[in-house]
Amino acid sequence: MLIIRDEQMNILSLYMLQNFQEEMIVHLKSVKDFPEEEIDELVENVIREAMDFGITFEEDVRRYLECWVKYGSDFSRLKWASSILKEDSLTGTEKMDRITQYITFILEGK
Repeated sequence: MLIIRDEQMNILSLYMLQNFQEEMIVHLKSVKDFPEEEIDELVENVIREAMDFGITFEEDVRRYLECWVKYGSDFSRLKWASSILKEDSLTGTEKMDRITQYITFILEGK
């Protein structure tokens, strides 16, 4: 039987987070031209911001990053986004689903 200690799990989690950050850097570079010297820190900070709102699944974090790029660094403080992100009864996926629905039907539906 394989036993994974907490310290090993933490190392694995850190490795997975670093890989995800690298993937998001490549993804964001394909969406918008960011200064090379700023993108690593930017992606790390936005991922941390998403996690602070309970958004932890990679696909949801990717959607959060895309919203951050599209609506700017104040994305989480926009009235409509903030009200969804601060709703503690929602999971991270539910928050991003509602944000996606708001964008699709309210913002872009006009």
